[in-house]
Amino acid sequence: KAYFKLNAAYQATPDVFGYATFSQGFRRGGANGFRALGGKQVSPALRGYQPDSTDNLELGVKGLFLDKRVYLQANVYSIRWKDTQTYFSQDIEGFPVWGTTNGPDALSQGFEWQGRIRLPAGWQLTGASSYTRARWDATKEVCLYANNTECRTYAKGGELGGAPSWKHALGVRWDGATMGVDEMINEGVRRAYLNPDNVLRASVVADPQFERRNTRDNTPAVIHMELVPGNTVEVTVAAKGGGSE
Repeated sequence: KAYFKLNAAYQATPDVFGYATFSQGFRRGGANGFRALGGKQVSPALRGYQPDSTDNLELGVKGLFLDKRVYLQANVYSIRWKDTQTYFSQDIEGFPVWGTTNGPDALSQGFEWQGRIRLPAGWQLTGASSYTRARWDATKEVCLYANNTECRTYAKGGELGGAPSWKHALGVRWDGATMGVDEMINEGVRRAYLNPDNVLRASVVADPQFERRNTRDNTPAVIHMELVPGNTVEVTVAAKGGGSE
């Protein structure tokens, strides 16, 4: 079977354009691990599940505004599901065996937006929100066993499982850095030791190849930097100047 994608765009201004996209997609079918229990045989319909497919329509706009200080992207979408794959489970002595079945057709609709505002001094404010409403389009009952027991009903208007209806994100970023990490650290040390309220003695000397000359601002700092997995930064500062070098 063939699946198609069509796209159209309109350039309203050099910085703003709109678009419309129609696309189709599918997910493969597969087998479940459900088994006969207590003399009850698994229904043939639950031994596996069939592919499902979607027809997707998206309308959106994106561009730069206010002398390119504001970037905005927004879209609305609709997804029509056919033979929707959904969760099903079997309880075996208190332990769930998870599987998949084909529920009724469904409809997902929603909108998304994200934006960025450039502020003075290299600051940026970013934000994004999305809303999704996903409902069954019909009612269908699916039974685990061939004798029509252990059934589940997917009712018209009921919600599909998955992500929450609303999602939001907000971020702040600063792009005003003009120095490397070492330079930033040394500038911070320099300002701290030259502060009139500082009580610690500047005890670092310049490269002593020819003479031991005090730099008078406690730079260069002794810097140990290590890259490790993760998304956090840990900074440890030890201020010296009580008599040791």
